[in-house]
Amino acid sequence: MNNNCKEIRVLTEILQVKDLTITEKMILSQIDALDQKEGCFASNNYFAELFLLSKTQISKIISDLKKKGWISVKYEVTISYSTRKSSIW
Repeated sequence: MNNNCKEIRVLTEILQVKDLTITEKMILSQIDALDQKEGCFASNNYFAELFLLSKTQISKIISDLKKKGWISVKYEVTISYSTRKSSIW
């Protein structure tokens, strides 16, 4: 995924959520911006490069957002190509 992000807008309703860290708010806002009504298909690597974090840190943040009920994650495995694709809703 091309990383040409020039700005990230955080909605007031997300900004004012008390149980999210500022990093979670930023990532959630970017997920929302990338959602094209079919989910967000950005990889952990995309977010890691954008936010200057490790893929492990991004994975934990995505997991935490899921546990807190802000997103759901759907995994699709294509057996013929042995690839894994995930989307965030």
